[in-house]
Amino acid sequence: MAQLACALLLAVAACAHPGDGGAQAPADGAVLYRRSCGGCHRLKQPGEHDAATWTRAVERFGARLAPDERAAIAEYLVRSAGK
Repeated sequence: MAQLACALLLAVAACAHPGDGGAQAPADGAVLYRRSCGGCHRLKQPGEHDAATWTRAVERFGARLAPDERAAIAEYLVRSAGK
């Protein structure tokens, strides 16, 4: 299951849109997750994986995201993760 999550997030990272670096309101992790990942892939529901799996996956495959976007997505996924 962890390998599937990793593969999904690797594919997600390839479709990510880095931020423009300008001053912006705090990022909404759910919106970023859908926008950055959902355009190309069937999104996993956050409850499909536990918090540790999401944390590892975002750390490993979120490199193409801006740091604030990566943090917002990770926070959303971890907060909504399954047990």
